[in-house]
Amino acid sequence: MASSLPASTGAPNEPLPRRSPGGAPRAGSGRPYVVAWLVLLVLTGLSFGADQLHLGSLSTAIALGVALLKAGVVFMVFMHLGREPFPVRFVAGLNVAWVLLLCLGIAADVSANVSGGPTHEQR
Repeated sequence: MASSLPASTGAPNEPLPRRSPGGAPRAGSGRPYVVAWLVLLVLTGLSFGADQLHLGSLSTAIALGVALLKAGVVFMVFMHLGREPFPVRFVAGLNVAWVLLLCLGIAADVSANVSGGPTHEQR
């Protein structure tokens, strides 16, 4: 009866390599999560700093850009979309595009009503 376990190199208590042969961190490594957390902290600080500078409408644009970057970090690291095949990433991108399209439609409707467009009472 053959064993399905990998053959040992003979050295007892041999430590596991920190990196795979391709140079990527091992599957159990927490390094990508720590790096992602630090990037998210920096981006949060950038968003907060832009708000504190009182840049007007530019502050909103910066905050939205930072939010998109943060969402990208979450998608790639925590949702593991970087390792998924193209069809999975494509469907995830379609979902994001759909939500952005809905938001743009809502923003257009609100700006039309704020800028003097016809309201429900005037129709």
